[in-house]
Amino acid sequence: SLQIVLSEYIRHEIEHILQTIDSDRPDIIDKDDTMSPFDYYSQQHEVDAQKVGFERRAKMEDKSVEDVIRDYLEYRQHIDKLSDNEKQGLITKLTT
Repeated sequence: SLQIVLSEYIRHEIEHILQTIDSDRPDIIDKDDTMSPFDYYSQQHEVDAQKVGFERRAKMEDKSVEDVIRDYLEYRQHIDKLSDNEKQGLITKLTT
């Protein structure tokens, strides 16, 4: 289980590295104290990195990407104080 989580995280961070060296990819914006978790997670660079990480995890767990996304956001909802509407908005962004 830890190996799967680490693999997802590493793939996510590799995507950010690729974003920084490819000028055609979305600019990365650092999270500041005024940005809500929903706003941060909704940025295009973050959505792109989340998607590839979740795809990696789905392969390793033999699950659908949507199930992985829903599980992750269910876990993060309380931690990040996401409303039900924000959680659903992120699910939509990550599954389209």
